[in-house]
Amino acid sequence: MVAVLQVRTAPRARHRALLEHLDLSDVILIGHSVGGAEIARYLARHGENRIARAAFISSTLPFLKLTDDNPEGLPEARLQATLNAFQTDRPSSA
Repeated sequence: MVAVLQVRTAPRARHRALLEHLDLSDVILIGHSVGGAEIARYLARHGENRIARAAFISSTLPFLKLTDDNPEGLPEARLQATLNAFQTDRPSSA
């Protein structure tokens, strides 16, 4: 069975519930941009039980904040502004 699901802003807790509800296995997750962070977060929290493969396409991984050990990160104010833009008007912020 092949199913294509596009998940943009669903709460993360629903991702696992959706896979279980549909009884999907051997799922291939494909994430572009911030979608890559969602995949990384899902795998870290729920493991690979139903997942066959994951593809990260031009992904932004979860840790973006500027710190001493991440000198290429974003300053806190800019990071928050970017995250707020994603949450309030994702199509315009892409």
